[in-house]
Amino acid sequence: MMNYAFTNDQVKSFAETLNKTVPIHFIRNKKISDNAMMDYDKDSGSVIIEYKKKQPDELVDILHELIHVDMFFIKGYHKLAYGTNNPQVTSAIKRTVKLIRDIIDDSCVFERLNADYKVFPISPIYFKECRKDCESKKIHLAQHEVNQNKSLLIAWRLQISEMCLNEFRELLPLDKEVICKNFLKKFKNSNQRAKEILRFIHSTIDQMNSLDVHHHANALIQFRDFLGYKDDLLYLAKMKKEGSRYSLTKQ
Repeated sequence: MMNYAFTNDQVKSFAETLNKTVPIHFIRNKKISDNAMMDYDKDSGSVIIEYKKKQPDELVDILHELIHVDMFFIKGYHKLAYGTNNPQVTSAIKRTVKLIRDIIDDSCVFERLNADYKVFPISPIYFKECRKDCESKKIHLAQHEVNQNKSLLIAWRLQISEMCLNEFRELLPLDKEVICKNFLKKFKNSNQRAKEILRFIHSTIDQMNSLDVHHHANALIQFRDFLGYKDDLLYLAKMKKEGSRYSLTKQ
């Protein structure tokens, strides 16, 4: 039984359907940086969704994580993965994989939130951070990244602003439109490598049908190859059920 009191019947119904396949547990965690985040706990064989606010935005934050559950545990989408015992896998490479997953996976989630639920899919946290960046003339989150990952993060932030202005404009409030325009104006030419990655993201996502598992997998592989990583270091894997548990299995 899920330990969360839903206020939206549509989100509740979706969660209950998913819960029949993989148990879902909700935990409030005021210390997480995002409004909500999802992980799989191998010991309990359940998905853990952590949320920050006492009353989270179910149609954006909670539903966002539930769509991830649907993608990986129900529909069989691939993940870009690495060997946990591979000595070549550094913390920087792990972060690179996280950013690639964010860019490709979240693009799919944004599209589905917009198409299936008719909601504006970007969390208010993004615009709060971008306003701060525009005022101080630096991308604060990028200050904690190094080399390749700094450029990846900048490219992803720019991509979100472009998606807001192009794909989600009809649902974009005027104040957020101004923030996106200012963010692009200030930072689009601030990092040459980020510009190259942004062009790649454009071409990759434009070719990707977010509802097609194979298109999604191809996008992950193209991104890996574009960044120069080999297939014996980063590879495709799927969540495979073994008895009552799931494991991330190389494909």
